[in-house]
Amino acid sequence: MTSFTEINSSTKIFFLILLIFVFGCAQVETGNKFLDEPTYCNVDGDCTLGKLNSEECFPANKLYFSKILAKESVQDCQRKDVKCIDNQCTLIDKKEEKIDACRVDTDCAPKQCCHATECVVKTEASTCSGVMCTEECRGGTMDCGGGCKCINEKCKAETVNFWE
Repeated sequence: MTSFTEINSSTKIFFLILLIFVFGCAQVETGNKFLDEPTYCNVDGDCTLGKLNSEECFPANKLYFSKILAKESVQDCQRKDVKCIDNQCTLIDKKEEKIDACRVDTDCAPKQCCHATECVVKTEASTCSGVMCTEECRGGTMDCGGGCKCINEKCKAETVNFWE
C-alpha cells in the first residue's frame, strides 16, 4: 500500500486543485434564509415586488431584494401585491377594496349633488364639480342645516323638515 508521502508532488497538486474546484463550485449558504431563499418570509412585511428590465413583476423578500437584486431592478408593479403565504412571498392581484363602513362623520358625504336625502361613504359619493344647484331650502333634504353623520358605522342623513 502506498502512503501519502510516497505520492509524487504533481499528483498531490492535481488532487489539491480538484478539491479546490469541487468545493469552490459548491453553493455556500449564509445561514440566513432571507439571503439563501429569495422568496422566504415570515410575515407580509418581509415581502416586496420588483422587476428586472421589462420582465413581469416577481416577489422577493426585502433583504434579498436590497442585497442581491437592487442594482438591476425597479419597483414598478402597479395592480400587483405580495403576501407571505406558507413562508413564501407570493404574487397576488390587488383587489380594489370597497369601503362601505364609516368611523367618523367626515368619512361620509351626500349621495346626491343637489338637495341630498341620503349619505354614503366618500368613495361612493357623486362627483359634483361643475354641478349647479338651486339655492332653495327644500324640506326633507340636507339643505340649510342638515348633514351627514356616521352612526354605528353607517352613513346617515340628518335632514331638515321646515314644516314641523
